[in-house]
Amino acid sequence: MKQMKEWIAWTRKNVTEENKEFLRSLPMGIHFMAGKYCVKIVHGSPRRLNEYLCEDVADEYLMELLVESNSDVLVCGHTHIPYYKKLSDDKHVINAGSVGKPRHGDPQAVYVLLEINRKVWVNSHKVRYDIESVARAVEAAGLTKEFAVNLRTGRG
Repeated sequence: MKQMKEWIAWTRKNVTEENKEFLRSLPMGIHFMAGKYCVKIVHGSPRRLNEYLCEDVADEYLMELLVESNSDVLVCGHTHIPYYKKLSDDKHVINAGSVGKPRHGDPQAVYVLLEINRKVWVNSHKVRYDIESVARAVEAAGLTKEFAVNLRTGRG
């Protein structure tokens, strides 16, 4: 919790007002049709930007979110831990992982490719990148050493 408070304080100090305004102007989610599927992409959940939809969240709750957001496919993040849950033939929840600050025990970047035609196909991919350079840049920027350690270990 202490780390989180330090990161938030650093962000408030270092992100310009112009950038903050830009971020505030972004939509809470993106909704579109892909074939017969309504797809919703959000950061946390359709309800809240910072809601954690971890893999162990009850399927009933995830189904409630899908119905509430008029979606068949929900793509989320925020946890930085990738997973895919097929709730039924037509209802899917995908956590896309993260391209930075991973929390799944592997420092590589993770992303998903989502292919939708008659079915939903989800393929998760790991990508190597120069983690050490990023960790050193984080330290040089004045963030906590723990942040850099988390990048190096994938234990965000």
